Amino acid sequence: MTIEKVAYILAEILGEDEEDITEQTEFTEEYGIEPIDVAKLIIAVEKKFGITIHDDEAAGFQNVGDVVRHIDKVREIY
Repeated sequence: MTIEKVAYILAEILGEDEEDITEQTEFTEEYGIEPIDVAKLIIAVEKKFGITIHDDEAAGFQNVGDVVRHIDKVREIY
């Protein structure tokens, strides 16, 4: 599933356990996620899934679930 792959990527970036990352994990400093971490996640997701995520789309991502839903939507189109 997409969530497991995204959680694994984000866990690698943050140095955290992937089990601690859910679709509700928000991209905020409260969760220990800096804007640079989100940028790294976007780049890694683009490579992993072979998709392009435009800056205006990425700006709307507030949590992991937003990224997962976007990936799934883009993959349906292709």
